[in-house]
Amino acid sequence: RNALYSHLQGSNEAKAEALSRLSVVELDLTCDAGWEDAMKSNIDVLIHLASPVPIEEPTSEEEVTRPAIDGALRALQAAHVAGVTRVIVTSSVAAVVNCNLPDERSEYNESDWTDCRKSGISAYVKSKTLTERAIWDWC
Repeated sequence: RNALYSHLQGSNEAKAEALSRLSVVELDLTCDAGWEDAMKSNIDVLIHLASPVPIEEPTSEEEVTRPAIDGALRALQAAHVAGVTRVIVTSSVAAVVNCNLPDERSEYNESDWTDCRKSGISAYVKSKTLTERAIWDWC
């Protein structure tokens, strides 16, 4: 909560009131348990921040990609069923880090994606790219 305080606008009272309405829930990306209950609390907005970040490259990229994709879709589905009207998903430069821009462009846009078929792409970069694509496909 303290980390958010300086980013809020308004009086100190308004900031304190806004933070009093914030609730944070930790759920397992790989398990259905708890998602429905977490969404029953009159939720207005879902902010999905989670993604596995391996310390070392895993033996199988599925160890990272599967929980990331399934967890994001699990969060979206639970929010949808509960009638949540706004979802915020954090993206990552990893979703475009291995994308070569055409000469005529200097900025990435929604058509740019890391090519996960290239060799040497880490499991984390693949997971961020594939998860974000799955989110957009779900929408």
